[in-house]
Amino acid sequence: MFEYNVLKFFESLRNPILDKIFIFITNLGSFEFYLFSIAFLFFICNNRTSLKILFLLVISFSINTLIKNILKLPRPDEEVFNPIYKESSQGYGFPSGHSQNATSFWITISKNFKKKSILIFSIIIIFLISISRLYLSLHFLLDVLGGILIGIFIVYLFFDLIDIFLDNLMKIKFNFIFFLSLLIFGVFSKNYSNLFIPLSGIIFGFLLKKEESKINLNFEKILIRELIGLSVLIILIYISIQIKNFIFLTIIYFISGLWISYLSKFLFSKINV
Repeated sequence: MFEYNVLKFFESLRNPILDKIFIFITNLGSFEFYLFSIAFLFFICNNRTSLKILFLLVISFSINTLIKNILKLPRPDEEVFNPIYKESSQGYGFPSGHSQNATSFWITISKNFKKKSILIFSIIIIFLISISRLYLSLHFLLDVLGGILIGIFIVYLFFDLIDIFLDNLMKIKFNFIFFLSLLIFGVFSKNYSNLFIPLSGIIFGFLLKKEESKINLNFEKILIRELIGLSVLIILIYISIQIKNFIFLTIIYFISGLWISYLSKFLFSKINV
């Protein structure tokens, strides 16, 4: 009954302006947002830091999918509530993927960069994304709270383990097996090809780049890197949408990942930005 009252309370607050605001906020927890955010980080940070954040996010996505499909708990009943923006809701209800992944992503960001301002910003974003799921009647309160707690648990369980994993990834035998496994899984599991094939390209670029020195960039260079990096990525994504042949699509996906972690930085070094 309490969760019912919570959703009814948020429904009572609705108006066209708030609807648009919370749809925008909920999209800050979408797959597309994380795709561009991870690319953004790779273009201006060293590959190891960016890859650590990426791996923790992939772990969160995977654990969320696993828990949802084991528990199979429902979302709010559409006959009782009036959900908005249903296209942002996939699968079962508990735990909220938006809340969990936002928590994993932003807490990892704050732990990596260790600035109070980033921590405060991260907490605000996690809170707003979680509230958006209630406002839109796409999750119960328990779904959202569970997602946040699981996200925190994932970060504190895997944060240091990822460093050990990345150390092993630099070993000759292990990195080849891991890279090849991701690529093969992406090719033969077409439902996840848009995730695992680009990821294999990112890993390949990470292995080519090896260790990077600390990157120090002024605002102008950051802006140029992001404009070039994201523009090329958008072009590659546009091409991938137009392509129907899976072989060519696989190549574009792989090049997209390779662009993010290696080709972009090769270009940046050549033009001195």
